[in-house]
Order: sequence, then C-alpha cells, then structure tokens
Amino acid sequence: MLYAHAICDQSEILREKPHNRIFGVDVFRKIQESIGLDFVNFYDPVYFMTLLKECGFKNAVRFTMDLVQFERTGQKAPFDFEEPGWITMVKN
Repeated sequence: MLYAHAICDQSEILREKPHNRIFGVDVFRKIQESIGLDFVNFYDPVYFMTLLKECGFKNAVRFTMDLVQFERTGQKAPFDFEEPGWITMVKN
C-alpha cells in the first residue's frame, strides 16, 4: 500500500495575521482532498529545515513561492505580497 502526506511550514504571516491562516488552511485542505491524504503536518520553517538537515539532507534550501513563480514566469504574481512564505518548496 502506498502512503503519502504533505508537510507544510507555518510561517509568520499565518501566526501574525489570522485572516491569512483561513486562506492557507483552505489551500492545504484542497491539496489534501485532491490527492487523498489522511492528514497534513504543519511545521515552523526553522524547525523544519533543522529536521531535514538532521535527517541527512545537508544541502536543503527553502524557496518561497514568489521566487519559484519568478523563475517559472518572470513575474512574482500571484505571490507578490508581503509574506509569500506561507507556502514554500525545499530543494536538496
């Protein structure tokens, strides 16, 4: 049987601005439902990066979605706001 789950960081924007938490939680709920996950874990970004390094991912680098979108399209929209780090990607 194949098991999968999403791991998400819990950035400052979600702690400081509760109205953004509703949006973020809704996004992750849709991801969870669309790929059939039982649950989604949320981590503080610093803790998560430390955890990756402890697990042997010595070259892990965290990218905010505005940087990913800019690399992909040449523009940061729709991630061109104050704290685009509520959802990030990690590359090792």
